[in-house]
Amino acid sequence: MGLIKFKKFVCLIAACCLLAGCGKKNNNSSDVSDIGTADSSVADAMTATDAMTTDTVTTTAAIPENTQTVTQNMDIPEDAVLKVTETTYRNDEVWETIIRYENAHDDIVSWGYVQSDGKEVLTDHNEYKYDDDGKKIYEKSIRDTGSYDEIEYRDNVEKGKGYDRKGRLEVECEVTFDEYGNHIMSYTIGYDEDGSVLFEMIEDYSDCDYDENGKILVCRQRSETGKVIATTTNTYDENGNLLLSEKISPDSKNYYSICHSYEYDDKNNLISEQEITKSNTGTVHVAESYEYQYNENGRKVRVDRTYISDELNVSEYTIYEYTEL
Repeated sequence: MGLIKFKKFVCLIAACCLLAGCGKKNNNSSDVSDIGTADSSVADAMTATDAMTTDTVTTTAAIPENTQTVTQNMDIPEDAVLKVTETTYRNDEVWETIIRYENAHDDIVSWGYVQSDGKEVLTDHNEYKYDDDGKKIYEKSIRDTGSYDEIEYRDNVEKGKGYDRKGRLEVECEVTFDEYGNHIMSYTIGYDEDGSVLFEMIEDYSDCDYDENGKILVCRQRSETGKVIATTTNTYDENGNLLLSEKISPDSKNYYSICHSYEYDDKNNLISEQEITKSNTGTVHVAESYEYQYNENGRKVRVDRTYISDELNVSEYTIYEYTEL
């Protein structure tokens, strides 16, 4: 998995979920994704990682300086207007430092990491196209390995393709949204090196009950045969912020429920969230929590994260620094 989670293909199985933003287009801290926060197939593939915005911290091992990659000399893009440095600490020692550069549209144009000697290494570069109103209509993400992804954005449909370093198509996906921006359908196809189909996956979230503002109250995820395989129930506050989302999948292996809870400040900034995954016996297999702090401009300046699972116990915090260019 990459160093920063943002809307791009990072693996074949999770491709559609990430392209869809895992629930709702244009997510922000006051409108957390609704139905796709813990999609069953993606949850397994991504080991219960969340579906946050581009500011979300993804925990990875520190990258060795001798990592073998097809390194390109990526310069800071000319359209970069902001540099964001994310330094994550474990046991009060630096675990990793991630950097990214954003353009005037708040889109990431380049990102990478900082080595122990302080040298910045940019590994990914993003290119965008916008319409006359400044709305994003195209995105291309190029990695230092030579692989790349392309996404086309339309009113209610987003189409993406992922290619390997030799330019061979690995995955393509189409995600459909309703009139409120909720993810209601996705179709993903994965290919091998010879172009043969490895898998096809359809995720149907179209059977939902809404409130008067288009917020999803209950959503029934259906299989390709039409059978309900998971049900998500959401609760919101008076400002429309998602407070509680619980997904129950009785037909999944061992049966599980995933519950997300959220808290906000008086400015509708997300200040805390928690995810708990339980089996049919009530055993907690994953417990993950985040605490957020913001500066006077509403920018995230610190995130405290705790992650406990059957195999892992992590406690860390990340400091955000912003440099205007």
